[in-house]
Amino acid sequence: MNHVLEKICHPATLQLLQQQSRSRLERMTAAFRKPRRQLLTLVAVVLGCIWVSQAVASVMFRQAADPQKLMVWIPLGLFSYSIWHLVKIVTRSPAEPFEWTPAEQELVCAAPISRTQLISYRMASILSSALAKSLCFSIVMIPDLNIWVAGFLGMFLGLILVDLIRVGFGLLFHGLSRRGKIACRTTVLGVLFGFAGWAMLNCLASPELAGDVASPGALTFIQGFIGEMLTLITSPIGSVTLWPFRPFSEVVLAEHFSGRTIGFAALSCIVVMAAVVLVYRLDAWVIRRTIIKEQLAFSRGVCRQENQDGQIAKSGSEVHVPWRLAGFGSLAWRQLLGGYHYRITLAISLGIPTLLCCIPLLANHEPFFMLLNIVGGVVFYSFLLLPSALMLDFRRDVSRIVLLKSLPIGPVAVTLGQLAAPVLICSAFQWVVLLIAVSSGSVIPWQALFAAMLLVPINTLIFAIENFIFLLAPYRPNQEGIDVFLRTILTFTAKGLLFSLGLVAAIAWAFGSKVVAGSLGMSAVGAGVIFGVGAWLMTLAVTAAFVSGIVRLYDRFDPSQDAPSIS
Repeated sequence: MNHVLEKICHPATLQLLQQQSRSRLERMTAAFRKPRRQLLTLVAVVLGCIWVSQAVASVMFRQAADPQKLMVWIPLGLFSYSIWHLVKIVTRSPAEPFEWTPAEQELVCAAPISRTQLISYRMASILSSALAKSLCFSIVMIPDLNIWVAGFLGMFLGLILVDLIRVGFGLLFHGLSRRGKIACRTTVLGVLFGFAGWAMLNCLASPELAGDVASPGALTFIQGFIGEMLTLITSPIGSVTLWPFRPFSEVVLAEHFSGRTIGFAALSCIVVMAAVVLVYRLDAWVIRRTIIKEQLAFSRGVCRQENQDGQIAKSGSEVHVPWRLAGFGSLAWRQLLGGYHYRITLAISLGIPTLLCCIPLLANHEPFFMLLNIVGGVVFYSFLLLPSALMLDFRRDVSRIVLLKSLPIGPVAVTLGQLAAPVLICSAFQWVVLLIAVSSGSVIPWQALFAAMLLVPINTLIFAIENFIFLLAPYRPNQEGIDVFLRTILTFTAKGLLFSLGLVAAIAWAFGSKVVAGSLGMSAVGAGVIFGVGAWLMTLAVTAAFVSGIVRLYDRFDPSQDAPSIS
């Protein structure tokens, strides 16, 4: 038995995982001795208390949900999570299905251990992340769970299956040929947009269309769209698609320990184990495919490569940058080229919010109310969705901080260059939405132009907050584990508090501008102008404060102490 376990998981990798956990704890303890880290820890504790208090309040005062609805929503949530991973895989096409740090590539991947043991080592991070997520889920869902242990176990196994689907599909996609990848990408996106288009047509054919799109932010229309998508669950196709995830919902919502509960738990374990075996088989298949492709490429391309070496060196000797601007333009141009490399992902990430923001145009609103509706929509989606899609700033270059600090470019120019690309792309998305609104005749052009000017500092503020939080506690891209999950929860809590404070400040200034306009004898239009100009100036001031904070954090960033661990 021990011999079989050693074939799957090498004792040295287990010892390495233990030492990594110990080193992370010691690194965190050493970092807390710094004043900046102590303040950051205090803020994290406060945010954690706020999140825990919200969870406790929801547990104590929330009514239990309908079990029949949960029996539908749990497998649907797991399925949707899996689809999200599939879309990311087919649009990004990573060079390696597994994410390895430089230290792991140099030491772990080159160690005398089998590929199976290497994959088992990588899956340890999947288990830790699924453990934290399922624990939070089972705590929040206490009013809905009859057996807490069963709820925790069912969600833990379900999340493991979702991650295994992500890894397995990533391996499959990586092993396909170029034509196979194009066909796979077309199939996944075609099926997804086909179902979405079917639901959209049904919503547009609804007799309540005018009332749905006239709701604030077209939320009623979006709810109807989701309802149309849910009708697919009751169809035979939906039942077959969600079948692999139904055993987990049966375990989560088990009313008492019985033979039925034990049977579904055993079935869930079998499904997870089958997925594990499939991942190992797919990895072996990918290795064989990679060897064959490299041998074929070597036999066909050696002579051609020898003839082209001089041309490649000549073409790569000079990089054309449209504008340099003391280094600011060079950094911004580099990030824009990085965005072009992920153009398919960006097209999907920006296309969906564009369609959602244009839904209110189907209603018959007053031009000013229509403008408020559209601006509120673009700000909401820019704040919620785009920061994670437009990681073309310090978050992308955390491993290149040493190189950035060695360049003859000042901290201010580096900061502005890193923020320029995401702010420009986000602004372009908003300008397109406003241009569509103006072209349809629903918005007055000068009001749209004023809104576009106001949105630029708001976009800068959004990405300045993201980078400010990141430089306070940097992490590696695609990092997995419990610490990343907890950091994500605290980050969303902090952003929610900042959004709430901004909303309170906007409401307070709205009343203040009305009082000022009344004291000066101005009309409602004058009050609106005072509100807009004041909001624009306040946004500029807050944005300048966060940008200054980023400049200071970058200037004081010590790569030997503050950079995330590469192990």
